[in-house]
Amino acid sequence: MRKTRTAKRLTYVLVAGLGVTETTLDFEIDPEGQPIVQRIDPLEFGYDTHARKKGLEDARYKFRVIDMPRTEAEERFEGFGRKKSTRTGLLFPRQ
Repeated sequence: MRKTRTAKRLTYVLVAGLGVTETTLDFEIDPEGQPIVQRIDPLEFGYDTHARKKGLEDARYKFRVIDMPRTEAEERFEGFGRKKSTRTGLLFPRQ
């Protein structure tokens, strides 16, 4: 199984030029927090295009874009709603 995960990461690096993982702690498995490492589709990941150092060390920003239904996003991020920037399309908190 480890070889399969490594092969998938290498495939992402070859196809997109970037291998991205997300590390979180799972407190349901272990009360002290079990580290969980998950692969992220590199097409969901964005970063500072002016970064030049290996591993994006000099990137000023990094972000992840997750495509989800609007209703799910509104449930997940309470306080953000229909007010939308016409310039960027981003959602802002209701006032």
